[in-house]
Amino acid sequence: MKIDAPQGVPAGTALRIDVEGGLVLGEVISSNTDGKTYMVAVAVQHVIPSVASLANLVSAVMGYKRAVENVEAPAAGAYSTQSSR
Repeated sequence: MKIDAPQGVPAGTALRIDVEGGLVLGEVISSNTDGKTYMVAVAVQHVIPSVASLANLVSAVMGYKRAVENVEAPAAGAYSTQSSR
């Protein structure tokens, strides 16, 4: 995977890339510039399509029982997206 970045990123740096509906975990392979932006090459290690998948991955890595099973989305209007801060 290649991404544009405003600055270079050292090879070997672990990255978390947020994408719609999930996230991608990877490691920087290289970072090259054209003088304006940087093209960062990333070795993708994990693609996590949902929060439930992330919880299960963390549980597996930590040695816990499966954290989430067959979770259904809350009904529309069941919670507010506005912050109370």
